[in-house]
Amino acid sequence: MLNLTFSITITASKRRGSRPCHYSPGIGGVTRAVLRSLEGMKIIQKVADANGRYITSTGQRDLDRIAAQVAQKKSA
Repeated sequence: MLNLTFSITITASKRRGSRPCHYSPGIGGVTRAVLRSLEGMKIIQKVADANGRYITSTGQRDLDRIAAQVAQKKSA
């Protein structure tokens, strides 16, 4: 199950000039837009009774197919 805390993993270094970089959280709007587009492609689906999303069987099949293609190209 995915959650919108997923946006925490998409971070950037805050540019502070000569001072050291500090943690800067990712933008939640970008994450929500990506998740909505994945819902539109029927790769993920919202959970009705909880906060979060899960990968549909169609989405899992597509991800498995893509992973097999990548592994095949890597071994060749």
